[in-house]
Amino acid sequence: LPDDLRHAAIEDAGGLFRVRDRFRQRVSWRCQDVRIGAPPGPFDLIMCCNLVLTYFDEALQREVMGRVVATLRPGGALVIGSHESLPPLAAGCEPWCAKLPIYRLAR
Repeated sequence: LPDDLRHAAIEDAGGLFRVRDRFRQRVSWRCQDVRIGAPPGPFDLIMCCNLVLTYFDEALQREVMGRVVATLRPGGALVIGSHESLPPLAAGCEPWCAKLPIYRLAR
């Protein structure tokens, strides 16, 4: 995050960082086994780091990324791991930040 946004949204809580209360109230966190399905969307942000595109075989990558992109709201962000590359199977996603593995679903 840019410094101004990071300082506005993130606080240091005894050496751990957390989202400030005013932002946390509007966030819902979910854990999901993406091999099986995806929670109902749409989502503004999906963080899919260091799992699907690193450890899953190509067929499972296609299946999972299809579900992930289908639950992303137009204009929403998809974050993947820094060593991962978004394959062409994530149709409609375009780079959002040239230096970071953050993609945006076309509106």
